[in-house]
Amino acid sequence: MLKSLRLQLTAWYLLFFTLLLVGFSAFLYTLLRRNLQDRLDASLAGATRTAARLFESELGENHGDAQAGAAEALVELRFPNTWLAIFEGEQLLAASHPQFRKLGGLAGLLADAGARGQSSLATVQGFGANGARVLVLPFQTGGRRCFLAAAEPLGW
Repeated sequence: MLKSLRLQLTAWYLLFFTLLLVGFSAFLYTLLRRNLQDRLDASLAGATRTAARLFESELGENHGDAQAGAAEALVELRFPNTWLAIFEGEQLLAASHPQFRKLGGLAGLLADAGARGQSSLATVQGFGANGARVLVLPFQTGGRRCFLAAAEPLGW
């Protein structure tokens, strides 16, 4: 038992400053995590919009051949650490990474984006050890209902 007042006071100070440091660290971690996730989401949104415009252009150049237009769009467009896939309905037209074929949860994101008519965003497993952040953007082009998915792996 701590009988000395000086020793008791030192123990209380140690406990107080330890809790203060842990609380501040948790707050800072949460703040940085949110900020980085928001920046990643904005980056994915920009990539999908750019790829959708390029796909529309390639579709016109390929006289409406969606498969060829999607493949050509993905060949011309490269984003660092971002993988893209173009769907017509639920059919995969082209993907810049083979993981899109076996990505769990993507069908749900496609259905959600199609039902709401706006982009859907989620963290899914299947890309590396930590999963990936995936954004699905629905769009219409040439009377076709298409989706563009962009994924960026989390935590290399």
